[in-house]
Amino acid sequence: MAKHRVWISGVVSATAFAGLLVWRIWILPIHVAAPEPSLTADLADTLSRVPRSVLTAPIVFDLGPAIAQFEADIPRRFGSLDRRLRADSSARASVAFTASRSPFLAHVDGTEIVIETVIEYEGRGWYAPPLGPEVSAGCGGGDDPKPRLLLRFVSTPSFTPDWGLRTRTLAEVVRFGDEPRDQCQVTFLKIDVTNKVVGAVREEMTRKAERIDRRVARRDLRGQIERIWRKMERPIRLTDEVWLLLQPGPAQLALFTGSGDSLVAIVRLDARPKIVTGVRPPDSTLVTPLPPLRMTANADTGTVPELHVVLDGVFSYDAATELIKKPLVGHVIRRFGRRARIEEVTLRGIGSGRVALGVTFSGAIQGRVFLTGTPRVDQVTRRLTVPDLDFDVGSAHPLARNLQFWRGGPVRDFLRANATIHDSAALAGLERLAERGMNRELTAGVRLEATLSDSHGMTVCATREHLIVRALAEGQARLVVDRVLARAKPRSPARR
Repeated sequence: MAKHRVWISGVVSATAFAGLLVWRIWILPIHVAAPEPSLTADLADTLSRVPRSVLTAPIVFDLGPAIAQFEADIPRRFGSLDRRLRADSSARASVAFTASRSPFLAHVDGTEIVIETVIEYEGRGWYAPPLGPEVSAGCGGGDDPKPRLLLRFVSTPSFTPDWGLRTRTLAEVVRFGDEPRDQCQVTFLKIDVTNKVVGAVREEMTRKAERIDRRVARRDLRGQIERIWRKMERPIRLTDEVWLLLQPGPAQLALFTGSGDSLVAIVRLDARPKIVTGVRPPDSTLVTPLPPLRMTANADTGTVPELHVVLDGVFSYDAATELIKKPLVGHVIRRFGRRARIEEVTLRGIGSGRVALGVTFSGAIQGRVFLTGTPRVDQVTRRLTVPDLDFDVGSAHPLARNLQFWRGGPVRDFLRANATIHDSAALAGLERLAERGMNRELTAGVRLEATLSDSHGMTVCATREHLIVRALAEGQARLVVDRVLARAKPRSPARR
């Protein structure tokens, strides 16, 4: 009988214990104190590279110095009536002339520089017959209108692979027009003074053109281009700890063009523009030699150059935590009539490209748990997400031990869906800084101009110290190089 009572007592005790356990599960809160997730080493930079950008660089040449050089080299008056030239018509015939010119005018015709002036001259012809005195006649003297010639220098520019400027200049001399005044011919002596003057002026101007081409070849254009190149390589400060890196690369001459008095060399320059945050990158890591200028006869000048600017938004986990707090803190999760309220969240990096989300609960769950995962950029929603977010092993065990059904669906799925950051918030207006920073004067006469479209996140990398969001802004850019005037290379002492 005693044994029976003991057995009944045991049954009652087991039932009471089960009831107590159920009461504890449904009434009392579950206390958790999960350990911090383990830290691992950071991965190497796996952020994807972007396509190269192409900047058009119209280099505008100032024709003023060229005109000044012609004015200095070609006298305003030349020739002399005292200096006779043998006429082609007869050994007994000779001609002489004296001429004056107007100021030079320059314009660009397609790919050629044209510098021209009008020459007015007085001509005279002599003939010494076998018997009798010498006779002469002329034109343009006294009150007679002077015959005119058009002197034109046509110069074709080109670049060398080492950025040297070369010209090939031809001198052209022709009658100014078809009016009778522009033809000087001593008819009765059968001497064509005009043709003789044209030939003499052309011969002299051809020598001048050759000297001008040699002078152009001595100009140090490469030195100016290298100074511009160094400016492009240096980090450009946009604001505190935000820098623009242009990272220029290979260059290709597309064509020479121009209109009016402007000659323009269109250069297409590869670049990989990038916005970075943090400490100013040292110049030593960015300096590269000026690349040779590639020549091509098939440059694709019809396509619009594309600009791809990499925006690296580097921000702290404290800042990232502030961005995800609003949709999470205060939210209540319900499960089988129980309520668990999110009181606090923290985000930090744990290495290997992963982050840990710490969540502090009140209500049915009290304490903190950790969920870990690898952040990604959702290209559709343009948000930074952690699609594989799940309970860390240290948090999973306390939950499993106390209340299995709190794991999985209600908590994890809610946090996966809401622990996100819009890429525009992560970039913190870097695209606006980028466009503002890419519209500036780099140095005197050199201006960078760009327009950018809206940026979008491409990829994200989580390190233990920072969350790095790489985004891409697209648009167009050009480098305007104005007022190019190459200085002459100094001659060596031995050549002076």
